[in-house]
Amino acid sequence: MRKKIEQQYSQFLVSIKERIRKAQYDALKAVNEGLTNLNETVPEKFRNQDIFDFLELGEEHSERELEAAIVTRMDRFLREMGGTVTFVGRSLI
Repeated sequence: MRKKIEQQYSQFLVSIKERIRKAQYDALKAVNEGLTNLNETVPEKFRNQDIFDFLELGEEHSERELEAAIVTRMDRFLREMGGTVTFVGRSLI
């Protein structure tokens, strides 16, 4: 009798683990499908992470020019913030 109860309990645990795995799989699949659909609806302008039009550099520019433009804009912004923020300086390469 005890052996039969242990066997049934073991089968019950296996069944529970399978249900949990299936639920996890279904949840991940739903999230993945949602992200795929979201990516299709987001305009290209927001998907492109390298939009620096506000720096007014033009099409061709070096990394050094990009860094200088970003630091200049940041410096200008921090100065507008007032005396509570200090800008230490630029990196030298």
